[in-house]
Amino acid sequence: MIIGKPQSMRKLNKRIVYDLIRKNRAVTRPDISAVTGLKPPTVKSVIESLLEDGLIVRAGKGGGSQGGGPRPDTYSVNSGKCYFIGLDVSVIGIAATLIDLCGNVAAEYYAPFSNDGTEPLAAALRGAVGSLLESSSRALGEVSEISVSFASMVDADKKKITATSYEQISRFCAEELRAALGCAEGVKIVLENDVNAVAMGTVCLAEELKGERNVLCVGVRNGVGFSVIADGRLCRGNGGLVGCAGVAPEIFGEERIIKHINELAAAGKISGVSRPIASRAEFYELLVENVEIKNVAACCLERLGRYVADFVSLLDPGAVILAGQLMDVCPELFETVVNGCEKRLSEIFAGVLCARSAPVYYHSKLGRYGVAYFSAVCAMTEYYSLFDMTVCVI
Repeated sequence: MIIGKPQSMRKLNKRIVYDLIRKNRAVTRPDISAVTGLKPPTVKSVIESLLEDGLIVRAGKGGGSQGGGPRPDTYSVNSGKCYFIGLDVSVIGIAATLIDLCGNVAAEYYAPFSNDGTEPLAAALRGAVGSLLESSSRALGEVSEISVSFASMVDADKKKITATSYEQISRFCAEELRAALGCAEGVKIVLENDVNAVAMGTVCLAEELKGERNVLCVGVRNGVGFSVIADGRLCRGNGGLVGCAGVAPEIFGEERIIKHINELAAAGKISGVSRPIASRAEFYELLVENVEIKNVAACCLERLGRYVADFVSLLDPGAVILAGQLMDVCPELFETVVNGCEKRLSEIFAGVLCARSAPVYYHSKLGRYGVAYFSAVCAMTEYYSLFDMTVCVI
């Protein structure tokens, strides 16, 4: 007798049916049977279970049957059952997003945040959460999970930031936010790395990525971060740490690119820059207007692409996700990373008889609320375990 197999099949059927309802908004049991191939009694049992869980609701009546029988009920996701908050702590501000169970955005919030220690982080996050709830007329008790993404490394076991250049963030832990919010234990608080949120959120939302079990995500922000999804699971290294490549001497994130440009300008090697670049907003503006600065950034990202190729050659991912404001502002820089990666892969596999598999490259556009939204999506998908994005410690 094999214990647990029937339960696994029920979970699979539940996931299939729920996903179909989520995508089609309002479907009937006959529709579900026709699309999925599941037998009517199985569909009936799954629907009853989803109704009992509160994940779906009866939405109305479908069309009449050919035999003239009663019109069947239609079902849709109970989007207001619970809400999820994603918070993105970057080096310049805090972005926040509140979504419902369907992934619809209920509210967004952004405020500058200085990492100089003058403002407590927990208080700033409390203000962001309060603003979201107030603008959406929601209460904290309706929130199932709060996910906070940092551009740094996270110790998943201790729920504490363990590697970042900002000391006050490195001392921050989930219980500080719980205390600041005054929320009950029922509200789950998760600390996450921003590049992981982008990877999992993109995989969960993108139809073209649903079949990809191995994904490499590269995020370019203040530094450079790597995230690996292997066999559908997010991989963490020893101690629960997630990857940051900003310490690699040949890799330049935004902070090092700006510093490099300022050094070149001071040496008279770049024209059109009369004073040091003082902010990222100024950098993005010059990136579009100044060809020399764009070329410097391209050289840095081409070098990043070559670095990415080493990971690709080892991991053999089906997809590579590239994300970052640099590529959003200047889309051709996405192609620069791709070209650098492919050139390096050609060198690595030169003379190798077996054909290498070529990954598909995706540009995940973030914008101001991108990481916060993906962080909330990760919390949402974890809630109903629709996608098996579990953690794998290696």
